[in-house]
Amino acid sequence: MAPALGLGEITLHSALNQPFEAEIELLEVGDLGAQDLRVGLAPADVFNRSGVERFYFLNDLRFTPLLRGSRSVIRVVSSRPVREPYLNFIVEVARPNGQLLREYTVLLDPPGSSAYTSVAAASSAAPAAQASSPAATPPASVRTVAPPSAAAGHRHQVARGDSLWLIAARLREQGSTLTQQALMEGIVALNPNAFAGGDPSRLQAGADLLLPDAARSGAAAPTAAPAASD
Repeated sequence: MAPALGLGEITLHSALNQPFEAEIELLEVGDLGAQDLRVGLAPADVFNRSGVERFYFLNDLRFTPLLRGSRSVIRVVSSRPVREPYLNFIVEVARPNGQLLREYTVLLDPPGSSAYTSVAAASSAAPAAQASSPAATPPASVRTVAPPSAAAGHRHQVARGDSLWLIAARLREQGSTLTQQALMEGIVALNPNAFAGGDPSRLQAGADLLLPDAARSGAAAPTAAPAASD
């Protein structure tokens, strides 16, 4: 009987403006060999069904399974430096009796920062041939930041297809002085219940997000009264 192969957490070994380097944990490999696994980006239709944009630069990522006995991983590298502070992609692992899909979101800090943030989430893409239990795909830890000031009460209603990255990118286009990463971290810190399982890659449609004051730099304050505090 084939082992219940699973994809675990992603560990980042690179920073912003460096070639990407990370490892994804392979779970329950059993007696599978590297020749039994084909690993790569999921097809475009899987990205579309999951609401994840398949940016062209993701094609530079290379996936190599490394089976090392008790600790097996997929090594993920790029040949060129990554200029975006946020990567969101879906990994596909094809094996003899089916396929496995999982979405990963990675926030890259500038070189010299004290921490890297990595987030892994079970993919909501088309079901794989394997039925995996929730315990087989635990969410990775997320760096905790102090909630920023939100006294102005700026809010955003999450529409279907919205993602944390897209919302932050729109705010940047509208003149926010915060970096993309600071916006994403601030939104997560202010709205932990808007993300399924506390996972930033699983923003729930319909959520009413409280935005950091600096997200609307120069914008007029909202006319609606702020939501009542707990």
